[in-house]
Amino acid sequence: LVLCDMDGCLSKDKGFPFDLDAMSKLRDLIHSSGIPFALATGRSDPYVEAVTQALDLTTPSMCEHGCYIYFPDLGRPEANACLTSAGQELMNQLRDKVEAQCDRLNCFTELKRTCLSIHPCRQGKELQSDLELLIANVKALITPEQLPQLQINRSARTIDIVPRGCDKGAGALALCQTLRVSPDDALSIGDSEIDLPMMAVCGLSAAPANARPAVKERTGWLAPSENIFGVLEILDRFLSERAR
Repeated sequence: LVLCDMDGCLSKDKGFPFDLDAMSKLRDLIHSSGIPFALATGRSDPYVEAVTQALDLTTPSMCEHGCYIYFPDLGRPEANACLTSAGQELMNQLRDKVEAQCDRLNCFTELKRTCLSIHPCRQGKELQSDLELLIANVKALITPEQLPQLQINRSARTIDIVPRGCDKGAGALALCQTLRVSPDDALSIGDSEIDLPMMAVCGLSAAPANARPAVKERTGWLAPSENIFGVLEILDRFLSERAR
């Protein structure tokens, strides 16, 4: 089983176009190898559905950082066991609180079922300082009782908040259980700190050359190329070693 992040791995990042020639090569490689290939992302299930169709995938995929598993044959996601009713209620309360303050916080949120993805409105060279300020302001809205129940993740452009225990590691384990694959036989591909829980539970891990320093330190193999070209190199290496 291969579990692959999307932003930073299949594309340069959120908002950047896909290299369609490279995506076509990836699709052909997936089908010629016969190895189950799953997307592992914080994106919403409609986005996962679209990329699943583009790559012609039949393997279930992870969305919203492990909160849900999307099943192509059903055409819908199902909640992972890590997402409890109490966790969902907490996220609903926090979403209402943040969205009521979006104008003051100078931010906007994505439409998702559970994961709260918050973006600063301003983009560009000041993005990092805007993210730091936004993280501090959002944390100020969370009560001391709520904070231990939440997991706050920061990517290059976004703050992602999920119930504690719902992460890509939990999503990877759910996918392995669904497909009856040992986590030791799974290969995880990621580029940011959000991917580390997934990489920790899988027996094999790799990253494209654009991976963040923390990922480079912990990955099993670092590809020479960035983004999807690095993913193609990872799969070529993995398939070559598997054939020996």
